[in-house]
Amino acid sequence: MEAKNLQTPQAMLPLRVGIPHLKELIKLHVRETWAPDSPGVFVVGPPGVGKTAASRQAVAELGQELGEPVGLKDIRLTEVTPLDTIGLPYHDKDTNRTRYALSELLPGPDDPRRGVVVFDELPNANPSVQTAVYKACTEHAMGPHPLPPGWWVVLMGNRFSDRGNVFPVPKPLVNRVTVLEVEASVDDYLGYMLPYGLAPEIHAYLRQNPGHLLMMDYSPDPMPYPTPRAWTYLSWHLRRMESRGLNERGRARLLPAIAQGQVGPAIGTQFVTYREHFRVIPDAEAIIEGRAAPSCPAAPDAAWALAAALVQHVPRAQTLKHFVAYLDRMPTDLQVYIVRDAVRTARDPRDVTRKLEVQDTKPLWDRWCASNKEFLAAVAAHSKTA
Repeated sequence: MEAKNLQTPQAMLPLRVGIPHLKELIKLHVRETWAPDSPGVFVVGPPGVGKTAASRQAVAELGQELGEPVGLKDIRLTEVTPLDTIGLPYHDKDTNRTRYALSELLPGPDDPRRGVVVFDELPNANPSVQTAVYKACTEHAMGPHPLPPGWWVVLMGNRFSDRGNVFPVPKPLVNRVTVLEVEASVDDYLGYMLPYGLAPEIHAYLRQNPGHLLMMDYSPDPMPYPTPRAWTYLSWHLRRMESRGLNERGRARLLPAIAQGQVGPAIGTQFVTYREHFRVIPDAEAIIEGRAAPSCPAAPDAAWALAAALVQHVPRAQTLKHFVAYLDRMPTDLQVYIVRDAVRTARDPRDVTRKLEVQDTKPLWDRWCASNKEFLAAVAAHSKTA
């Protein structure tokens, strides 16, 4: 089945940022105190790449780094009117003037001293609502209400080229912000999702088909298409089937429709076909536990499938001695990627590296690192420039 209407989204800016870089930029802003010459940030990119999630992650990480709560106000501009952000008017009897109550959408005295106000879905909002955020970007206020100096404004939304029923963003507003375009990458996606139990079938498939992480469908019909968000949802379905004890026959009956309905008919069909490799690879759990040490499959698809299956067992393994010992049975380039992904299966990578440094594993680990130091350096250099 051909992906006739699927296209790789075209970039708007020559230089784009990944999700990890976006989080760092947001954290750099929030560490500082707002000043009159400070611009807001406007994050644009295709749907489903993790723009909104990045702000939540940045706030959570910064709170841990600072040792204090960091707030987040997520305002979906498609759901509000200008009055919702300025606050309802009321009559002040003491001054006989109209005043505006502080909206609960904005940070107030009960919120942390630092935080992020995300005005999401900006291009989809009515132009009158877009205009209402001008003042937040330049004067750090909404209507008569100044924002706390530790809070920063971040605008988010899709690009006009994404055809997401957007209005043109006024040029004066664009000139009031730093525009950052987000791009999706398999490495960034796996780095975030592996600690949350990404299905190994998706892990292996995307490692071999990185171009399928994000492809837009521009047909007028409501056709599904692959995005990082869609792959995450498909992983959810796969994990639910597993937790409910569905056998392979039951999964084979349900999965084709679910995969096509989540990432589209073309990519979904390819994924279901690819998943067949997981039915014939050696038992990854037996390898991790040292009960078996079979040869690595010669076919690249099956080798990647085995690699992803091994990686998913790393967080729960009592020892990684057998995992490291088995690496030499795999192709060299695959060994390096499996190690990188294995380290990222824990939310704190040090949890895995500590296992590699224990007494029964360290000699094997040191020997493997020495044998692959040149390849490791090449991969590290590529990652820094990619």
